[in-house]
Amino acid sequence: DPLAAGLYEPGLAARYVVPSGDSPDYVDNLVEIAGREDASLVWPTSDEEVVALSAARTRLLSCGITPIVSEEKVVRRSIDKPAMVALMKDAGVPVPLTAPLDGDLSMFDGPTIVRPKTAMPWNTTETRWATEPFSSSSRNGFPTSRATCICMRR
Repeated sequence: DPLAAGLYEPGLAARYVVPSGDSPDYVDNLVEIAGREDASLVWPTSDEEVVALSAARTRLLSCGITPIVSEEKVVRRSIDKPAMVALMKDAGVPVPLTAPLDGDLSMFDGPTIVRPKTAMPWNTTETRWATEPFSSSSRNGFPTSRATCICMRR
């Protein structure tokens, strides 16, 4: 992102603009830059970057670069809201009432938070409040293709 605050941080010897984390060229660019700058750590700043770095972890480590990310299976599970809610519920952690937007919404009879199923990509992330109860025939104008998970406060 050419507008990223880090590009304007004083005291940096070099600055680079790389493709977004969901670009197929992202990891290749990081490997090239890390080699040029003798960098050994990569710290992601977006969910897309976390996913890309966790998927390329073995390659990065073989190049002498340590990505500061969890294993790919952990990352993928943590950004999937329904999977994370199920994991937390199974562990006995209190969780909000959660259901797919295209499923049975009869249990949602009050203000409801509507969110995309995953935390990415950022340019499509949208949180909206539904103040009217949902019905089986209406999703209150929420597009099911973009917001596939609804949550309601307890």
